[in-house]
Amino acid sequence: MDCALRGVGPRTGFQGEAFPEGSHRASMADKPLCQGRKAMYFSVKADLKARKEVNEFRNWYSCTRLCESCLAEKPAKNNNPGMDFRNLQADAPYFYTRLNQEQFLKFDHAPPWSCVPGYRIETVSLDIMHNIYLGLWKDVMASAVGMLLLAGVYDIYGSTAEEQLKGAWEQMRSDCRRRGIHICKPGFTLANTHLDGDGYAELGSRFKAANVKNMEWWLCREMQRVAEKLTDRPLQVLATLCWALQHTIELMDSTDLLFNEDDALEASRCLFLFLDCYQWLACDAWHKNLLFFNLRPKCQCLWHTAHNIRELKISPRVFQNFDEESFLGKIKMIACKCHGKTMTHRVYERYILVLAIVVERMRRNSKFASSAV
Repeated sequence: MDCALRGVGPRTGFQGEAFPEGSHRASMADKPLCQGRKAMYFSVKADLKARKEVNEFRNWYSCTRLCESCLAEKPAKNNNPGMDFRNLQADAPYFYTRLNQEQFLKFDHAPPWSCVPGYRIETVSLDIMHNIYLGLWKDVMASAVGMLLLAGVYDIYGSTAEEQLKGAWEQMRSDCRRRGIHICKPGFTLANTHLDGDGYAELGSRFKAANVKNMEWWLCREMQRVAEKLTDRPLQVLATLCWALQHTIELMDSTDLLFNEDDALEASRCLFLFLDCYQWLACDAWHKNLLFFNLRPKCQCLWHTAHNIRELKISPRVFQNFDEESFLGKIKMIACKCHGKTMTHRVYERYILVLAIVVERMRRNSKFASSAV
């Protein structure tokens, strides 16, 4: 890491061993690499579990104080009701308790990454892939299907809930197929949507992030169709929720690293609208004794994301972990072929080899580009 930040070759090997005298690696020690290019720390990308572990946060989603960046709390007998994380309004009281790096260090110890130049607590990003597609949207999708079943929208597909779920799934696949969007199995059942009364409605683990994102696109259009026919207020709020998140995703997918001023304000506004609708639907379901729209800590993560979009104008798409999850699968393939004792060492060796190939390709492309000029 130190060599990458300085843009020079290392003095020793990965395990601290000296390079053979006269070798190429020995000759490149402390000399510029890649025509003087240097690495730069930008952000920590991780899901909630990993960001807690690598930064050694004491406050995380399983704690009463569930956030390292503010003083939001889970509801408890002796806790301050004003700090309840389930208040998802943009001006919730814990908004005024958000911590920067200097304030964080007064409450907690310095994270291990503090030794890296440029690291601050504000640069530890929130992953929308896990917080939306593998998080709240799994709750929304299952809860929305449950609401549509109760409203009788899918009665045409059969008399039982299982038949109606199967019909809704086939309708979704058909609608998406006509627009060139692929939806993978497993299909909707009472078990994998948790609509069988076993806890809050939520899609099961077999539904992957890319699939859930496509399902979100479909549900937005399905709710538009339903809302035009039925004036039931919860369904109207659900349609607004779907539109708000879909519009936010479209804004994120159409930008690069930075939003312009107008898009940042619009994306932040729509994400707060999504949270407002989610909170309203959760309250409505609770009054009706329905286990829909679980208010989980990931709601509070999206609350921070909405504020970050408005203030920093950085697209959260930069921090999603689709590529990293795919790379992790490749790492697992290597690990499965190694002995347990040497697995970590072998994985790092192969990782460094791949990194060397990438750097060499960059050097060659840069050389060819300069010669063409």
